[in-house]
Amino acid sequence: MSSIRIRFHYNTVTLNESGVVDGHKSICGSTVEVFGRDGSTERFDFNGFRQYQDYRDSLIPVQFVKIWNVAAYYADDFARPEFIDSGYYCIGVYEANERAVYLLLDEDKLMTRKLDRPLDGRKEKHRNLNNVVPIRSA
Repeated sequence: MSSIRIRFHYNTVTLNESGVVDGHKSICGSTVEVFGRDGSTERFDFNGFRQYQDYRDSLIPVQFVKIWNVAAYYADDFARPEFIDSGYYCIGVYEANERAVYLLLDEDKLMTRKLDRPLDGRKEKHRNLNNVVPIRSA
């Protein structure tokens, strides 16, 4: 069964369509972090995987979402993990009826894209701060 490993507050949790597989002490449960249009994030239940081919030529409107903090993808229980860099997000589908998201697979590969800008400028804010001050004057 396919699964993912997510990062959450300095912890990792492994999820599949049944719920939490590893990391039982996690406070996030079986949820993943999704980007909003304004750059904010919100947590939704993770319900598994779907094939991109099912949605590519669909006439019904589909709400694609960006899922952040996915660290690795496992094709099955015995497969080696495919690690995902922190500068990338995964593409998923939001199902409004279930209030849950599914990650999209393209020919059994997780669909990922590079982040086009830093999140909310957080890294740049901290990088530009000069917060080192001497304790004693010389």
